[in-house]
Amino acid sequence: MKNRGVLLLIALFAALQLLAGALCGGKEEKLDMTVVNEVVQSALAQWDDLQDGADFEAPLRAQGVAYTILDEDGQALYSSRDAEAEALKEGGSEKGRTALTLHEAIAARDTIVDLDAQMPSKGKVIFHNDLSGLRKRERMNLFFLFLGISFAELALGVGYYCYIRRKIFLPFYKLRDFAVRVAGGDLDFPLQMDRENVFGPFTESFDLMREELKAARIKEQEADRSKKELVAKLSHDIKTPVASIQAVSELMEATAQDAGEREKLAVIRKKAEQIDGMISDLFHATLEELQELSVTTAEYGSDRLCSMLGAADYLKRALIPEAPACMLVFDPLRLQQVFDNIFSNSYKYADTQIRVSFAFTEDALKIEIGDFGPGVSEEELPRLTQKYYRGAGAQKKSGAGLGLYIADYLISRMGGRLLCRNTENGFCTEIFLKLA
Repeated sequence: MKNRGVLLLIALFAALQLLAGALCGGKEEKLDMTVVNEVVQSALAQWDDLQDGADFEAPLRAQGVAYTILDEDGQALYSSRDAEAEALKEGGSEKGRTALTLHEAIAARDTIVDLDAQMPSKGKVIFHNDLSGLRKRERMNLFFLFLGISFAELALGVGYYCYIRRKIFLPFYKLRDFAVRVAGGDLDFPLQMDRENVFGPFTESFDLMREELKAARIKEQEADRSKKELVAKLSHDIKTPVASIQAVSELMEATAQDAGEREKLAVIRKKAEQIDGMISDLFHATLEELQELSVTTAEYGSDRLCSMLGAADYLKRALIPEAPACMLVFDPLRLQQVFDNIFSNSYKYADTQIRVSFAFTEDALKIEIGDFGPGVSEEELPRLTQKYYRGAGAQKKSGAGLGLYIADYLISRMGGRLLCRNTENGFCTEIFLKLA
């Protein structure tokens, strides 16, 4: 591309020179020497008659040629046109004026020829040149030369601007837009590579930098997400043994006979409650930053459900029947978390026995977990699975309003669904697990 630009400049300069030569080097009208010789010979042959005032018989070849015959004293004997009348007609202007004396002929740059080279004093012939026409042609030539040079300069300027714009400005604008996108965090926008412009080497380097930044950001996000998921999982796993400690301490406190023992057990129970609250806060904060928890589903037998429900019922208030044999799709870790949240809500808000039942639907196994409490109002039922929503009966209880929200979210990620409803006996939560 660089060689092509140089060749273009050379071609433009060559065209300019040719234009100047064509305008300034055109043919000039030259005096025909044959006509000159015929006029001179005719004047010599008719010299005596001219001096006597007779008419001059001009040769045929001399028609249309302006000339004047002078005697030895410089007086005009004959002119091919009426010089005085022509001069008066033009008002004495330079255009069309014919020289009548040698001085005028010299000033007008006319051609002067002696009638007889051997006898210079015999007379002369002045062949008149069109000085006004010559000057007019020179002015026109200069005008067209200036016009051609201006056009060539304009073309060179426009061509140079287009070249600079395409090779420098546009690539620079692309680099600028690319830098703005990268600064704004858009690392998916590739930078087109063009090795022919001046920024070609930088283009490739900038795009490699974008790819490295994108890879580093992805790794950072994955590492941060892994740490948060680890904190969330550990928080969930710790809650179960803490809840067991809390339940056992409450039972021992209720059955202890010694006042000192009851006081110590009360301290253990309160500390367990405090630890459970802090773990809940940690889990909820991590969940908010994560926005979602990973769910990995697989096919499992329904025989695992009884042990998971028994682990969630740490107060042993539920009678859990055998689950019908089938293959289900779920994540054991996340399903255990769902059961824990449902049982925990039942302990907290109903504080009654818990009933569990199984039933098949068209494409799922339904698990009903219900209590014998007062339930919730029909207006509140659709909002129970919303984040941070707490019903009117939960205002005096500790919690963040995330239990059923988390449970609904995890079940939906497993391909199932969660429903809440009131029954004749109390509040009931239905979990639908997809059949394998």
